Amino acid sequence: MHYKDIGALFDEHLHYLFKDLEESYYEPYRHVSRLVPHQLDPSTIRIFHHVKKYYQFYEIVFDRKSPLSYYYSLFEKIKGLIRETSSDYPPGERDLSLLIAYQANAIMGLLIQWSEEGFVRSPESMNEQLTSFLKLQDLESPQNPADNHK
Repeated sequence: MHYKDIGALFDEHLHYLFKDLEESYYEPYRHVSRLVPHQLDPSTIRIFHHVKKYYQFYEIVFDRKSPLSYYYSLFEKIKGLIRETSSDYPPGERDLSLLIAYQANAIMGLLIQWSEEGFVRSPESMNEQLTSFLKLQDLESPQNPADNHK
């Protein structure tokens, strides 16, 4: 197949990678009826395995010399995935769009840091870190008083 420019080739590759990213993101949801952070099994998280598999692509996305549009394409994709699973977030006084942006930026931050370190940590190590952060956040969030009596 011939491409009119490098951007068209990149866009096609981006589409393929985002499909794989989507499948990786949803993996933990295949194991439970509802994703609860303090019960999350780190071994079910596949997003870091996806990034490690395509690390050369992500090196380009996170390179400071790359067009910012690559970063924002990934950011929007992650926000979209979180939005699709937003029914897992308990209702409250939080603004859902801000919560989604917060969660997406947290994932992006982990990915950028991992990239800056040359992806030396294993995907399993990154899974453990993400799980511990989610559990910590879950513990700090206001609990439903009924939960204290379980």
